[in-house]
Amino acid sequence: MISYDGLKDALTNLASPTLLYEELRRELSRAKRSGVGLCAMKIIIRSSIENRLIVEMDSPAGRLAERESFSIFDREILALSQSLSQETRGEDICARMGKAEFLILLPAFHFSHQIFAERLMRRWDRQRSLD
Repeated sequence: MISYDGLKDALTNLASPTLLYEELRRELSRAKRSGVGLCAMKIIIRSSIENRLIVEMDSPAGRLAERESFSIFDREILALSQSLSQETRGEDICARMGKAEFLILLPAFHFSHQIFAERLMRRWDRQRSLD
């Protein structure tokens, strides 16, 4: 999941958890010094596999269905990471924390972050429909 240098996720090219924690320490220190807040957003993608009956995996059809659903799930992850890359600024930090868990650090807290989240979800939805 993490690239050879440990800084970027190999699939999404977002920050790795290691890099995020390092940046989080810096941002917390900066926020404390300047008296400005910090905003963290967590996004978790739920697999459709969790919401349906599991097909018998011993059958060839079951194994094919499982591979197909994981392929679709990886495309969902890539679509979200592309949307994150397009919607965030240079000072924002986006990281893939797990298979389908993302964390976004935004300097300061503004009501505009709600607009950012809505725009991100719309872009992700458009990206998913294109795939």
